[in-house]
Amino acid sequence: MVNRLDRTFITPLDREDIHQLASDLDDVMDAMDGCARRAQIFRLGVAPQGVRRLTEVIQRMVAVLAEAVSRLKKRRRRDALLRGGEAARRRGDAIYHEALGQMFEKERDAIEIIKWKEIYDNLENTLDQAEDVANVVESITIKHA
Repeated sequence: MVNRLDRTFITPLDREDIHQLASDLDDVMDAMDGCARRAQIFRLGVAPQGVRRLTEVIQRMVAVLAEAVSRLKKRRRRDALLRGGEAARRRGDAIYHEALGQMFEKERDAIEIIKWKEIYDNLENTLDQAEDVANVVESITIKHA
């Protein structure tokens, strides 16, 4: 995306905004990839319910972001869509805190706690990165309203 941006003379949005959006989207992808790689390295078994729920929230958030980014080109309304993404992020934060509390209460194997805590932290980081993308989309929306 950045290479194509460099070759384009006139852009539909500010170059800085496009670059920031591309960079933040890359951060989301890196966070998801890092989490998947850790799960593979740790040779984890069946994911706890909290991990599955956080993953569903991330899937929803990524779908919201994909729709919001596609609407940038069409200059269609994004505010309600981004509010849905904000609600997903808050839901994800609540799931993260609840799941960590339950894990520390029930799990007795310290190594399993360390492994799953890292997975939870990476999933929560993925949501934070996705929120950064939503903030850039919102900023672009305000500039071009």
